[in-house]
Amino acid sequence: MNEREKILFLVVLGMAGLSVAYVGAGRVSKRFQTHNAIISQLQRELQEKNTEVLKGQFAQRQMEQWESQSLSSDREEAQSLYKSWLSDWVKRNELAEPKIKVESPRDYKDEQKLLFRTHSFSIAGKTDLRRLTKMMYEFETADQLHRMRSLTIQPLGEKQLEVLLAVDAVAMPASMNRKSIGTNQELLAEYGTLEENQAPIFQRNMFGPANNAPRLDVRSSYEVALGSSLQLSLKGTDRDEIDKLSFHAKLDELPGATLRGDRVDWRPRELGDYYAEFEVIDDGFPALSNRREVKITVVDPPPPPAPRPPTPPPAKPQFDFARYTQLNAIIVKSGVPTAWLWIRPTDERLKVKVGESFKIGELEGVMTAIDYNTATFESRGLIYQVAIREFVGKAKVVGKVEQPVSTETDANEGSGAEATTDAAAEQPLLPPLEELAADDSAGETTAAGETNAAGHQPPVETPEVSGEAPADKPTEEKAAG
Repeated sequence: MNEREKILFLVVLGMAGLSVAYVGAGRVSKRFQTHNAIISQLQRELQEKNTEVLKGQFAQRQMEQWESQSLSSDREEAQSLYKSWLSDWVKRNELAEPKIKVESPRDYKDEQKLLFRTHSFSIAGKTDLRRLTKMMYEFETADQLHRMRSLTIQPLGEKQLEVLLAVDAVAMPASMNRKSIGTNQELLAEYGTLEENQAPIFQRNMFGPANNAPRLDVRSSYEVALGSSLQLSLKGTDRDEIDKLSFHAKLDELPGATLRGDRVDWRPRELGDYYAEFEVIDDGFPALSNRREVKITVVDPPPPPAPRPPTPPPAKPQFDFARYTQLNAIIVKSGVPTAWLWIRPTDERLKVKVGESFKIGELEGVMTAIDYNTATFESRGLIYQVAIREFVGKAKVVGKVEQPVSTETDANEGSGAEATTDAAAEQPLLPPLEELAADDSAGETTAAGETNAAGHQPPVETPEVSGEAPADKPTEEKAAG
């Protein structure tokens, strides 16, 4: 074998060795993997068994705890013990008009084996929110296996509550014969103190939104004259309409000041600045308040006022003749129309032509226009229009006079008469048209053949006739209405 053949032999031998080593390593590795998988499976099973054991131990401890907290397996003894505890619980929390009712117990079984028994009770009474919260706290922290099945709260008025509770207490077959029901200290540590639990409850109303703070409606400063009294009425507002407000005041700097309800009375004796503090408080849960400091300045009294001139006596009431004066007819004679006015209270008749002035009681006016069935006149800067059969006191305002026409009476009064202004024109002498009463119906008149209030027919004046025409046929006359 030459050198070359030796080298080739060694190479082949090495490759064969590597192949054998590779195959052997794979088999060994597979065996290791199999063993590791078996070990992992066994560890998981062991862990599951340990977990089951722990669960069993926990369940055992839980059962022992429940048995220690449950009522006796004897029905009579269990009912008597729990009812006695309910009576003390109700009395301790001052439940008004309490009623405790015992219901029939109920057994829970599994394949004829008794698991546990529940004793049911119902409690009814009246209380307020604060006492009810304390009752619930004591119920939840009691060392007893029980539950509150239902709680019904009905408000009575603004503060009192009517409550109805249904509770279930558990009795287990292997429970110990308990003589009393105490408090669970572990639950006390878990739930916290009663005050800590009351805080979030009293910060809102159970039957509405959270309580809103009231607002004190007073100014920041007041001024009072020396020798006079400060009478301050405190006012407050609250968005909660059911809340009642009360007022408090710190009046140390106001000697002699008193607060009665919402009224402050103080009579200062010296000049200077004084300070007081006022507060309004509601009765919500919790009670909220609003406080404000007020500055009171005492100043010198003002000088006495100048004496007032005596008030003139009121004018004596006068009868309104224009209210009962009627436009009876319009007569045209020789082309000149004339308005006939009938003053019914005095049975007097006025014949007024255009441009003539007239006076009816307190009404003074000037006739400005007469047509076939209406008459227009001016008075106190306004233009009025009245139709036949209507009353002058019911005349309609149809315009305003830019320069009021003076009446004959105004001319006689001379410079002593008042000038008619626009303001006076807005307040005419005539009464409002709506005020004319319907009491004139008994004496309603027409243009021809009416009767006055006394039942007399007014005379009809025959117009004058020119000489060319016959007496029974006047040439120019026109009676309207």
